Amino acid sequence: MQKIVISDTNILIDLLDIGLADKYSPFPWNVQASDMVLHRLQNKQRESLMACIASHRLTLHKMEDEELLTVVRKKNNHKQGTSISLADWSAWHYAHEGHHPLLTDDRILRQLAEKDGIEVLGKKEIEERIKIWKTQL
Repeated sequence: MQKIVISDTNILIDLLDIGLADKYSPFPWNVQASDMVLHRLQNKQRESLMACIASHRLTLHKMEDEELLTVVRKKNNHKQGTSISLADWSAWHYAHEGHHPLLTDDRILRQLAEKDGIEVLGKKEIEERIKIWKTQL
């Protein structure tokens, strides 16, 4: 199963809405996320998130101190870094280090990731891939 890294809470919520947590609906990716994207989830969404983790559809990546320091340095040393959240930078880092596609709708993060050789997908592209994938089941 291909891994894909998400950059923010809104995308995680959208994926939950289109069936990520539904154990009877096959999902073509293992979604990877930094634990930093979870701060804005509400209780019901956190319950769905736990179901995703239990079904191995979502893997949370807890950033170690050294990784966090690397991400903070990258953010501080980049001229557009201040306009990108630390959670987004953590997703960039995880996608870059793991050579995984990055799912984001943030224009600046998309440009930076593509410049660094990271495959970037937007929410609409994922929805289209899911539609195609479901027709092949």
